[in-house]
Amino acid sequence: MHIGDQAMQSLFSLCEHYADKIVQPTLVVYGQDAPTAICSTAFIDRLTNDPEVSAFGGFSHVDFYYKPEAVEKSADTVAAFFNK
Repeated sequence: MHIGDQAMQSLFSLCEHYADKIVQPTLVVYGQDAPTAICSTAFIDRLTNDPEVSAFGGFSHVDFYYKPEAVEKSADTVAAFFNK
């Protein structure tokens, strides 16, 4: 588990260091039940551009790839964000 998760942890650690440099409108979508949710919230906490956040309970990170309900919710959220 630790070895398989190491790359994801490193990626989010890099993102956290540059979060305050993001000036574009930002939407963060994540599953509250994902093992990486703590990384998502740490990234969000470091954003300084008033991001929109959609945290979906009952889903993990991988669910957004193949579970119809998770895909639909996240895709609808992203579409609404880009259609503003």
